[in-house]
Amino acid sequence: MYHRIAEEAEDPWDLCVSPDHFAEQMEVIARRDARIDLDELAGKGGFDRAGNRLAVTFDDGYIDNITRALPVLEQFEIPATFFVVSGALGRNREFWWDGLERALLGSAPLPTTLSIDLAGRVLEFELADDDARLPARQGASISRQKLFLLLWEEIVRLPPDRQDDVVDRLLAWAGKPVAAASTRVAAGAQDIARLASHPLIRIGSHTAHHISLPDFAADTQRSEIEAGHRMLEELVGHRINRFCYPYGRYDDSARDIVRGLKVDFACTSRESVVTARSDHLALPRLQVKNINGESFVAWLRGNYHLIAGRAPVH
Repeated sequence: MYHRIAEEAEDPWDLCVSPDHFAEQMEVIARRDARIDLDELAGKGGFDRAGNRLAVTFDDGYIDNITRALPVLEQFEIPATFFVVSGALGRNREFWWDGLERALLGSAPLPTTLSIDLAGRVLEFELADDDARLPARQGASISRQKLFLLLWEEIVRLPPDRQDDVVDRLLAWAGKPVAAASTRVAAGAQDIARLASHPLIRIGSHTAHHISLPDFAADTQRSEIEAGHRMLEELVGHRINRFCYPYGRYDDSARDIVRGLKVDFACTSRESVVTARSDHLALPRLQVKNINGESFVAWLRGNYHLIAGRAPVH
């Protein structure tokens, strides 16, 4: 599981893998001949005892998936699935979690107090005046990192329009521009439409607005899941057979709605390997961090017993 192929000064959720490290990781997969598309991995022929079956996925539809990841995938002929948030395509703004990171983290000075209205709940904070990377030393104050995590947990449960509003107000409070750098946003609709015919790339749906599905009623879940899926199918001009739960979160209601899409499989963010017994509507994945090729091999072998030393079994 990948999100961004980029280098950022602040990356609290380890969403970024540098272009150089990504190239080393893809070279490992190519040299092991472990490349496989997600539908093959989820099928009966996708398993071997050596663990030499690795499917590459990207979440959210960031523009750098096309500008930086795609050339590497082409170089090593590695198939990949891009799970796309349909409502984010072409928006000239960051995803809300990236805007929150830009507002709160880093070394730029911030105001000493914050009062923020979250859907009718006013939260007030006093920021610690020590280094942002250190825990707050006073009970009444809070460090930047703790404030980031606290607000993230609050904002993730809000409707999309309120998420944008809260983050815009936080950026203004922090003295940061609302507009994001063009390298931090999602791809455009035409970018994704062109990818639909690429021999290595498959498009999957990731809801319309990337909401935390279990935090919303079933009718909202249905609208988000079905509308996002339908928008992408209209855009690419063919059936989409794969889905990904935002934040990896789902409940029985969301799973039932996804089943109604008649997709072949759906992905979570649960950290485990796919096996022959895996639930095709709740496949686990492994989030890859910003490590070089050698560390990538050690991580896969040491933690998950994948890409074992002997040759792959075909």
